Amino acid sequence: MLAPLIDIGSLTPAEDIVDHVLLEIVGRGTATKPSGHEAICGRLLAAGATIEVKDRTGRTALQWAKRLRREEIAQLLLSALRRRKQAAEPS
Repeated sequence: MLAPLIDIGSLTPAEDIVDHVLLEIVGRGTATKPSGHEAICGRLLAAGATIEVKDRTGRTALQWAKRLRREEIAQLLLSALRRRKQAAEPS
């Protein structure tokens, strides 16, 4: 099993907790042993989790999803990233 992706002692402002939980959830399970955390990731993203936040090793949730072959979560993160970038573009 992977070591925890975040250092609980490093959590600071309350709004950052959602970001850190996203990183932690992505690291659970593998491609061959699914975790069922896709729904949780979706809710965290809907709550405004920052997709680009990095853990203490310098990796993002998307990098962890790709590394662990969590294809469904990787696609969820990529879709959310695309939507956010489109929403940020001036009309």
